[in-house]
Amino acid sequence: MEMNIATFMYIFLHLCPLILVCFFTISSIFANDLKGMVYLVGLIFSIAVIRLLKTPIEWFLDKLGLMNNHPREAICDILRFGNIDLSSLSIGQMIIGFSFFYLLTTMLTGEDYLVSRNWPTITFFSLLIVTELLVNTNITELKERIINWLSGKEFFTNNEPSKYCYHWITSLITYILAGSLGVGYALIISSFNTPDLQYFPKYKNNEKCEKVSNKTFACKVFKKGSHDSDAIHNPTANNSSVST
Repeated sequence: MEMNIATFMYIFLHLCPLILVCFFTISSIFANDLKGMVYLVGLIFSIAVIRLLKTPIEWFLDKLGLMNNHPREAICDILRFGNIDLSSLSIGQMIIGFSFFYLLTTMLTGEDYLVSRNWPTITFFSLLIVTELLVNTNITELKERIINWLSGKEFFTNNEPSKYCYHWITSLITYILAGSLGVGYALIISSFNTPDLQYFPKYKNNEKCEKVSNKTFACKVFKKGSHDSDAIHNPTANNSSVST
């Protein structure tokens, strides 16, 4: 396999979901909390649900003529579970979609500043999804189909097969399903009112650190029970007490 920018992008985009899972899990272990474990349980459950929906989705798409065989690179199957064929519903796209919407929902249901403070996370996942669709799918065919449809031709016209990993419509379905499960799982975890289980948690009883406001204090100095207005300016004053 020739190593170039295109190959590097394929490798990165197919390994990125695995890197995300390892990051969330390992960081949770080192932080000695359950956030990563809770995320992992939700992810595994979501993959199982989408796996159950794979057959009816493929049947429906086959009726539309979209389940045609197309040439696939060997790198397309770099991430798979044993002999389970997930060529139509990508497990990598499931992980990315679930992770993004799980974290985004947690931000939106938490404190107001969480979205603005974590904009790099939102930007990273947004760029990752767009890049993944452009590299791994034939999403560019969608533009051609729309142009043909506006010209009076059939929208679902079988074109010449091109090399890609996943069909654009199955990828969109995967992201929609995974994102919906991520949102639902985040709302379920949030409903338990257990911030320790959430990334970007909402604090209990509004417990958060705030900057102490500037205050001015007036001091009076007493010497032997009598107020001495000049003693505060005298650094050598002895046996004085200060009250506020």
